[in-house]
Amino acid sequence: MHMMIQKTKYDTYMAQEYVPIKSENIRYFVDYRGLRSYAESRGLKISELTEDEKREFVYPRVAHNDFEHNHAWVTQNSPSKR
Repeated sequence: MHMMIQKTKYDTYMAQEYVPIKSENIRYFVDYRGLRSYAESRGLKISELTEDEKREFVYPRVAHNDFEHNHAWVTQNSPSKR
């Protein structure tokens, strides 16, 4: 009986259709590489950083979705470059 309930829940879950997130709906870019690097340099986990420290690695999304442009902007504005 229990296995039938699990199977029904699984089938229901798998039948759901998911819609991908459009890139224009993403309003911020998070520099996870820089964030991880910063945390490691301080000898901390990312979860141990303050909210202000984490915010240093969140950038507004640029009007166009150009990775090279985003990457160059983040590299120039990274807290480690200041």
